[in-house]
Amino acid sequence: MHDSEQEHSGITGCRVTYESTIFYNEANKFSIIVVKTNDPRIPLQACSGRYYGDRMLRFTAVGYELPRTKAVELELDGEWVESKYGYQLQVEQWQEIVPQTADGLLA
Repeated sequence: MHDSEQEHSGITGCRVTYESTIFYNEANKFSIIVVKTNDPRIPLQACSGRYYGDRMLRFTAVGYELPRTKAVELELDGEWVESKYGYQLQVEQWQEIVPQTADGLLA
């Protein structure tokens, strides 16, 4: 369950799936993306207010060379920051989670 009273400075090992791109800079590979997860550690102020019917939490992640594909799951580590665009995860490290099925590997 979310705890909006708790101080949220960072998160490690947050498994997410890419949802969409808000911004991408081809020159330096800086990305602003929307990701979705069912991780209950996501602070309420970071969650999108939109309802999609799938009960997934959506939030904005910013960083360099972030994968922009729905074919893989990601594990993110980073710090929560307040910007003029809202509460976002400043990604410090990420890794792709290798799918365990044949269909997942082909994707």
